[in-house]
Formats: sequence, C-alpha cells, structure tokens
Amino acid sequence: MNTPLEQWEAPEYIQKEHSVDWYWGIGLTCLALVGISILMDNVLFGIFIVIATVTVFYFSRREPHIISFALYADKLTINDRSYPFRTFVSFWIREPLLENNPTGAVLALREQRMTAPIMTIPIPDDIDLDALHELLSEYMDEEEHPEHLSEKIMDRLGF
Repeated sequence: MNTPLEQWEAPEYIQKEHSVDWYWGIGLTCLALVGISILMDNVLFGIFIVIATVTVFYFSRREPHIISFALYADKLTINDRSYPFRTFVSFWIREPLLENNPTGAVLALREQRMTAPIMTIPIPDDIDLDALHELLSEYMDEEEHPEHLSEKIMDRLGF
C-alpha cells in the first residue's frame, strides 16, 4: 500500500468568538434587508436573507469538523477523497510571516477546472515547507495565489 509522505488534521474553519453585539448587528442587518425586500415587493429575496442569517448563526455556534489530509508522492487526499497532482494547475505556499496569517502557513492550490475555487489547506508547523515546495514543484507551476478580497472582508467581519 502507498504510504503518505505527510499526514495531518485541521479544523474545517477557524472558529471565532462572537460578542452579543455581533449577533445583534447580524440580526438587525437581516431585519433591515427583509424590510427593504418587502418594500420593493421582492419576498423571495427576503426569504433568502432569513435563510442566510439562520445559516450564519448556525455556523457561528457549531464546532468545526476535523479534516484529515495526507500527502503522497503523486496525490493529495482530503478525508477519503483523492486529488491527483495532475488535476492542479498551480500552487502557492502562503507563509504566516508574509501574509500576517495567525493560523500558520497555508497551501493554496488552483484546479484545472475554471469554475473551481482556489483550494486552501492549512499546513501545521511541523511540516517542512521547503520539502513540500520541492515536491509540488515537480508536478505543477508555482503561482502566487494571494488571499482574495472577499476572504479579507469576511475575516474582518468576523466570519
């Protein structure tokens, strides 16, 4: 059987503590948007806003699932799903000191499918970033994948 070169686990997202004011802000924003949607005679948008707000509240309280990552010589597995390196176009390792990233280094992978988002994977401190870089360089190009503006905004808003 093929043994992994590296394997680790990480939460699916970093859970943040939210104050009561944060919940009030989200709730009041929801009410304002629902009111606007009713005034504009767009009930469907109002229903969407309510569902989105309930979802945000749910995920803000739920504990994140733990995801298993395993790095092999020719593929990456996430839980039970395998991603051969040939399905990726490029990679970028965001180092914590360069990106002011409190969660540590992050591996960003761009898939060949144009509709697929950039996959970001947290890298624990005990993994050798130079060895990881060398391995991935054999299979795909290195291309900077900076944090997207929407990620920065969502982080700033506490999501």
